[in-house]
Amino acid sequence: MSDRFAAWWLVLVGVLVGGAIGASFPPDRVIDMMGEEGAVEQFTALGFFLVAPCVWLLRRAGDPPQTLAALSVVFLAFCARELDWHKVWTGTSVLRVSYFLGPAPVQHKLVALLVLATFALAVGWLVVRHARDWWRGLRAHEAVAISVAAFLFTIVLAKGLDRSYSILTEDFALAVPMWAKAVVNAVEECLELTLTLIALLALWQNRRREGDGR
Repeated sequence: MSDRFAAWWLVLVGVLVGGAIGASFPPDRVIDMMGEEGAVEQFTALGFFLVAPCVWLLRRAGDPPQTLAALSVVFLAFCARELDWHKVWTGTSVLRVSYFLGPAPVQHKLVALLVLATFALAVGWLVVRHARDWWRGLRAHEAVAISVAAFLFTIVLAKGLDRSYSILTEDFALAVPMWAKAVVNAVEECLELTLTLIALLALWQNRRREGDGR
C-alpha cells in the first residue's frame, strides 16, 4: 500500500485522539494533562529532540549537508519552544518585539537575537534551497512533498486552535464553555505531537525514494 498520503492520516488521527481525550475527561483534568508540564507536551518536546539526529541517521548520499544542518536547527528550536526555554531563561517571551524594546538586560537580548537569527537563517535556507523543488514534487504527488505539506498545514492548524479561545473570549467577548476549551486544547496538543511523527515519516520517505536528493 502506498504511503503517499500517510501524513494526512496521521493528522486525522491526531484530531480524533485529541477530540476523544477532550471529551472523555473532566475539563480541568484535560487542561492539566495538556499543560506546559503535562505528558503530551513533554513527549512532543522529546520527539522534536529525537528527530534532530534522525535527520542525519536517515539521510541519503545526495542530501546537502547544509539542508541537514538547517533541519536539525529547526527541530531543536521546536523542542526548545515546546519546553518554553526562552521563558525559563528570561521570565517572559522573546518572540515579541516588545521584549527587545523593554528593560531586559542587553546580553539577554543579544543572545535571544542570535538564537532567533540562527532559526531564521535555517528556515530561510530551506525555503530558498528547496521551496521550488517542494512545489514541483507536490504537483507530481510525491510522498515527501505531500508529507511536508501536511506538516506545514498542521503547524498552521495547531497555532490557529491555540489562539482561537483567546480570540473568541477577548476579541469577540463570547462565553466559551470550559469543556470546549479543553477539547480544543487537547486537539491542539495532539496535533503538535503528530508533527514529530510526520517529520519522521517524511525523513523515512526521503530515505526510501530514488533521485538526486532534492
